[in-house]
Amino acid sequence: MLRLILSGTFERFKELQVIIGHMGETLPMMMARCDTIFKPETTHLPRTISQTLQEQVFITTSGIFTQPPLMAAIATFGIDRILFSVDYPFSTNEQGRSFLAELALSPDELDKLSHGNADRLLNLKQMAL
Repeated sequence: MLRLILSGTFERFKELQVIIGHMGETLPMMMARCDTIFKPETTHLPRTISQTLQEQVFITTSGIFTQPPLMAAIATFGIDRILFSVDYPFSTNEQGRSFLAELALSPDELDKLSHGNADRLLNLKQMAL
């Protein structure tokens, strides 16, 4: 992801949206450090690493079913850019369902995480039951 950002790919393709897995592959923990090391004066890019990530990258839970990584992801990417996923066969649907059931999120946040963000990003239509 950092190579794509630093190569200017996201500046050339402003509409590009990318989905990465495993709760952002440690990027939520590293965003501030990346901004410190890769300053716009150094990279010659108009945005910081975190601005680019927050505007053009979505992350998935991908079997990371503990709350501290999710809280870090929400704090750095925001709830609107996180998609629920299970990471089968390495995690089960039951594990994913238990994780969702235990989250201390508002109903609106839970809807966004569990399906709303994916619906919006991927232009999925709600199926009538």
